[in-house]
Amino acid sequence: MSLSQSKARSTEPPKLAALTRTTLEAFFDLLSAQLRLAKVEAVHDARVFFGSALKVALFLPLLFVGYLFFCAALTSVLVRWMGWPAALAVVASVNLIVGAIGCVVMIRRMTKVNAMETTVTALETSANDVETVLKQ
Repeated sequence: MSLSQSKARSTEPPKLAALTRTTLEAFFDLLSAQLRLAKVEAVHDARVFFGSALKVALFLPLLFVGYLFFCAALTSVLVRWMGWPAALAVVASVNLIVGAIGCVVMIRRMTKVNAMETTVTALETSANDVETVLKQ
């Protein structure tokens, strides 16, 4: 084999190498696109969450003061039929029971939240597509 034939072969990449390179470039393009999607989705989810949390935080002091007055009024009404200790115990018990039930319900809802659902679905689809191509 002459030197010129050797140079001709080395400048022309094999077809398998070109196909592998193209596949890897496409895979990394897909991966970078999905990472950009994840970033956009995370920013959107954070904005929605913190915007809602801020609005709730603005009304919490009013709710708290109103709730205190309601509990005081309820205790004052109950004192007519029972003493102060019993009236306070009834109001406190109702608050503890309702608060505990509310916390359990909210914790269960929080565990069911699917954050970044679109990104996870896109990644699963891409992984399945890559796996199918690799099996062929």
